Amino acid sequence: AGESAGVEGASGVLGSVMHDPSRSEEATLSILKSLMVWFKADYPYYYDGCMKCANAEGNVFLGVIAPTAAEQEHYAGRTELYQCGRCASFSRFARYNHVGTTLYDTNRGRCGEYSVVALALVEALGYTARWIVDWADHLWIEVLVQGRWVHLDPCEAAVDEPLLYESWGKNQTYIMAFTRESIEDVTSTYTTQHEASMSR
Repeated sequence: AGESAGVEGASGVLGSVMHDPSRSEEATLSILKSLMVWFKADYPYYYDGCMKCANAEGNVFLGVIAPTAAEQEHYAGRTELYQCGRCASFSRFARYNHVGTTLYDTNRGRCGEYSVVALALVEALGYTARWIVDWADHLWIEVLVQGRWVHLDPCEAAVDEPLLYESWGKNQTYIMAFTRESIEDVTSTYTTQHEASMSR
């Protein structure tokens, strides 16, 4: 009985976040915001934290090295190497291309890994989504809500804040939206300085 109740409870939670075309835009955005807040809490952005003692201060980036054979099994193209400023141990941060089987085990990633997983997550929940690539070095996703493409950034737990990146002081260039069938230039959605972006 306890197991049955647990399954029913999980189904209820899942049902509450599944895409529902009859739901209002406001309600959908609220659900997506909660989803992004959960995602960021469970999968924080990896900077250079020590993987042995968890120290996050004074760590040194030593460079990019070749992935090990084990890392290559999950299609790591390169591995970042850090040395801890406290315990002097070395931490390897492999940039896996097959993120689905590695991210859930490591809980470590950046926008590249997290945007791919967030895209898969919202699609699994029934939403239509696309992957956004900012050539100034950031990635996020968009979800179609009531006929409108809405910005979602799992690294920032941000929803419908397309001008967020201007506050970072980024010199934006091209920003493109990718689906399995199409590519669209969405630069003008994410900057008020569109002409300057195009001239860079």
